[in-house]
Amino acid sequence: MVERLDMMRRELYPENWRDISLRIREREGNCCKMCGVKNGTYIMRSTVDPERYLILGEDLIWRTQEGEAVRISEIPVEFGEQKFIKVVLTVHHIDFDKSNNREDNLVALCNRCHLIADMPLHIENAKKTRARKKREKLLALGQLELAF
Repeated sequence: MVERLDMMRRELYPENWRDISLRIREREGNCCKMCGVKNGTYIMRSTVDPERYLILGEDLIWRTQEGEAVRISEIPVEFGEQKFIKVVLTVHHIDFDKSNNREDNLVALCNRCHLIADMPLHIENAKKTRARKKREKLLALGQLELAF
């Protein structure tokens, strides 16, 4: 399996990250620890409850998480205009410290669950970015900063 290392800041990870990542994904049964979706499957998430999804099986039949077949004409409205996506498992650092690669700090998550797990970090970074841009704008307008 090819991991999407091209989207990562490689300098934050150890040289053996691929091996570590593979070991963690295998430990989790190649499934997301939060929602249980299997790596590499094609799914369609519900618009009402994103924890619910339909899986496109090898037999090209949509199935529920429980494995029940769903006819195309009977796909619930909550899946409406959704497109199917390919699940990509990633490895999440629970404490957000990329240098802490202890097994108990790492968990396999699908792309959606990883984004949710990282949300506090994304919110904090967005606040810092907005504050920095506001400061830069004021400085560009000639307003000086107070020194304390």
